[in-house]
Amino acid sequence: MTPEEFLQHVAHATEREDLEEFERLGHYFEQGGAQGHPFEPDIHLHGQNPDDPQEANVAASAANAWARGYRLSQFRKRMRAGYTGPVLVSEGDSWFQYPWLLRDTIDNLMEPFAINSLGAAGDTLSNMLAMAEYREAIAEHSADVFLFSASGNDVLGGGDLATLLHRYQRGMELGDILRHDKVEATLARIEQGYMTVIREALAVRGSLRVFFHGYDRAVPRRNGKWLGKPMGELGIPSGMQALIAGHLIDLLNQRLHRVANRFPGRAHHVDCRGRVGTSVGSWYDELHPRNPGYARVAALFEAQIRQSEEIAPPRPVPPMPFELDNGEPVTALDRALERMEAPEEAIIDNLDSAIIGAPRGTHLTAADLQILDDYQELLREANLPDKDRRLRARRHMVPEDDERAFERILGRSNLFPVNFLSRGAAKAQAVAKIQLFVRGGIPVGSGSGFLVGPGLMLTNNHVLSSRQAASRAKAIFNYQDDDSFQPMPTQTFDITGDVFFTSDRHALDFTFVSVRMDNDRGETLDPFGSFTLIEESGKAVKGEPVSIVQHPRGDRKSIALRDSTIVGVKGDFIYYSTDTEPGSSGAPVLNDQWLPVALHHRSVPHPDKPGVWIANRGIRISQIFRALREAAAAGDQDALEVLRLLGADEGDGAAVPSTRPLRPREDMFIPTLDSSLPVDGTVGVSEAAFAVDRWDGVAGYDPDFLSETIALPLPEGRRNVREVNGRPDLPYKHFSVVMHEGRKLAMLTACNTDGTRLKRLRRSGSWRLDPRLPQAAQIDNEAYRHNDYDRGHLVRRVAPMWGSEDDARFAMADTFHYTVCAPQHARLNQGIWLELEDYILDWAEENAAKVSIFTGPLFRADDPVYRGLVQVPADYWKVAVAETPAGLRAVGYLHTQKNLIPTVDEAFGDYRTHRVPIHVLAELSGLDLSAVQGFDVAGGGFEAMAAPREVRGPEDIGL
Repeated sequence: MTPEEFLQHVAHATEREDLEEFERLGHYFEQGGAQGHPFEPDIHLHGQNPDDPQEANVAASAANAWARGYRLSQFRKRMRAGYTGPVLVSEGDSWFQYPWLLRDTIDNLMEPFAINSLGAAGDTLSNMLAMAEYREAIAEHSADVFLFSASGNDVLGGGDLATLLHRYQRGMELGDILRHDKVEATLARIEQGYMTVIREALAVRGSLRVFFHGYDRAVPRRNGKWLGKPMGELGIPSGMQALIAGHLIDLLNQRLHRVANRFPGRAHHVDCRGRVGTSVGSWYDELHPRNPGYARVAALFEAQIRQSEEIAPPRPVPPMPFELDNGEPVTALDRALERMEAPEEAIIDNLDSAIIGAPRGTHLTAADLQILDDYQELLREANLPDKDRRLRARRHMVPEDDERAFERILGRSNLFPVNFLSRGAAKAQAVAKIQLFVRGGIPVGSGSGFLVGPGLMLTNNHVLSSRQAASRAKAIFNYQDDDSFQPMPTQTFDITGDVFFTSDRHALDFTFVSVRMDNDRGETLDPFGSFTLIEESGKAVKGEPVSIVQHPRGDRKSIALRDSTIVGVKGDFIYYSTDTEPGSSGAPVLNDQWLPVALHHRSVPHPDKPGVWIANRGIRISQIFRALREAAAAGDQDALEVLRLLGADEGDGAAVPSTRPLRPREDMFIPTLDSSLPVDGTVGVSEAAFAVDRWDGVAGYDPDFLSETIALPLPEGRRNVREVNGRPDLPYKHFSVVMHEGRKLAMLTACNTDGTRLKRLRRSGSWRLDPRLPQAAQIDNEAYRHNDYDRGHLVRRVAPMWGSEDDARFAMADTFHYTVCAPQHARLNQGIWLELEDYILDWAEENAAKVSIFTGPLFRADDPVYRGLVQVPADYWKVAVAETPAGLRAVGYLHTQKNLIPTVDEAFGDYRTHRVPIHVLAELSGLDLSAVQGFDVAGGGFEAMAAPREVRGPEDIGL
């Protein structure tokens, strides 16, 4: 049975909750696989080569999927059979999930308890934090107890025990061998991770009890991969090795005991030291107990759980009858299955000219031989035939202020502008880990991907090959360490497959796929930016360095920075020597201008050394565009949509001549220049303006929308109002904008929202200037590029999206005008202000109510000037007027720190939103809000004296 077939059977068995099938499938596992992680099973599938690291990775994924599905089926059946005891959720590494060969901790605990097990052998604490599956499981099952096991792979995952130790010298004691600074940094990182997990779990369910452990004192073995071998290579005597391993375990347990003390009565450290034993015979390998040891660890967990909760053993309940699902089996699991035969990723061996003409080993496939032939042909070439042409194309692709760019491309200079690093760090935010799942929510495998347009990601076909696979995948951003080497809070977004365009893995091996623009926590994709894809050729020149931002082995984001060069360009592919590992597939290959030159997809094998890799290969961006153009010309709607999201026109992609003069010293490096040089094919965030007649017959804000007339609020004498065709407002579909003549931003937006007819369409749209105003009277994209400012919608995108679907799409497009936004710091736009707008819309929809919403900035003389373009407002106000059974109700809100927190000096700090009386907003804004003041819920209550009330959740919106 192939790995793909095995996983199909696992998915089918999970769907049917067929425990007998799981038992049968378990017999395909055998002992003796090559371990890829320290806390990972020594296991492989029957028929696989146990010494092949690639096949060991396949076996690890298959084993985790099998165990996850088996336990999920057991949990579901037990809950349906009337289980009345405490519900447990578990997350952890191989001490909590060691598939088939050993009866681990959770296997033992599943006898007395119902446990939804999320563990995965070989998992890391950082990955558990990134996925945070435990939050959803705790909430879904109203869990009473959360079991947690982690940190082993975070310490030893790279085989890096040696980095914590000094080389042994005669006379050293234990304390002399430890590198105390490295040990402390490692323990601090683990402690921070545990604190985050516990806080998140308790935030989901306040009555939860959390139990975690820190392993027993492991016993090193001679040449043991994770303990004995690294210590032996440092010359540490065997008699000291057990002392060192035990001391490190003691330090970890002491740190975790301290973590538990910070959550008294809620978090519990289960001290497993001494439960397994000190003899080699008590341990299955260097890091895993034998079955009796696991049973003793589980008994300790059970005793502490029952003691803390004072839970009596559950009463036996006769099983309830149920029917198996006899429907059709699941088809085409997703690319996680095909990943089992994915092209190899590898650390690249030193390039050796001897490989030219070397004998070919029998380990090479036909595809490998073709790739190797292409690569060796490039090595034979002294220069690329089209090098001069490619150099000419590059001249317009370098920053204006980087005069030495061409010298570096030709290998004559290593000098860089210092912003090279900051620009790279900003671009790297657009790279995400793609987590793959099979049916039943079982994670299996991962890849890399990167945003290339609004809600559009590029990755490999062998990562995501179908809409079905895409619909079960997620994009995880910020899965990386911060400047203090602490894990950053991750943000996870659904990959939807609404837009999906792919090329077969044996052809160009790329996939464009849509990503949901926001997630369930109110976070948006906007802060992560995107890479610009340039269609024309010439972005890569032989000998030029390239970098790859990637998630190797599905781990935290890494970068291979300028440590390799382009070997050559041949056909659809670029060859280079950057290091990669499994999980790097789908990463961008970047030149020194941080432009993607290729999509990474596989490695080049050594001709006669199995498991040795001599280069990497990526798919050229220009060839990806070629495939898109061909499909679009044939009428493929997904290809057309991808081109639109990329900002590419629908023509044939022909280059436009450039008349730009040479930059200083460019002529030194380009001896022959043609008069028709291609230009940069990039398109900014802005799209062409609509025609002026778009709004013929559009009335804008309707003052008679509610049961009583609410006039458009304006300043006295229309002071500072920029009139258009005699009107004080710009009318859009279901809303209006009143522009400030001097500040070039909206002073007021007024929107009618019908909660009975809302259409929540998928987010789409590009920002545009309004043709009814001169361009100089609007703030365009220059104020938002390469900074922390969001284009903050003053009219929430969904608010005017009601009526027919055509009306809703018309209104959504209208909200993407620069007149309808203002530069809002990300912490403002994506925090409680966004949540407040959602609360109001949710309230209107749930109560089938009509609401008129007025929003605007507070313009102050001391607002900071940004880039000489715009004064950025620090404060924003909002008034919601709602139709209720008791009549109209109006509530005023102020998002500020200057007006309400006068001790804070920094312009953009800890923003908060408060409810305030509407008469206060009228005074601050200078607008006539008298039409709504009579309906103000503040009335004579606590707000009447201008005392603010902070908005913390839906219960505070006041409607």
